[in-house]
Amino acid sequence: MYLKILSGKATQMHHIFPQHSFIELAGYRENIIALTPSQHFQETHPNNHTQEIDLNVQEL
Repeated sequence: MYLKILSGKATQMHHIFPQHSFIELAGYRENIIALTPSQHFQETHPNNHTQEIDLNVQEL
């Protein structure tokens, strides 16, 4: 599965390794990816639940 290419600026920062599970990695730049708001809250976090991650998208 691939993230949809959506118009808009990538203004949302997403932790590749979830902050709530990997607190020791939370501050590393290498653990952050910029996403558009739609990618972040509609695809990466299903139904805008930030404690849940779509593992198919996360795999990318």
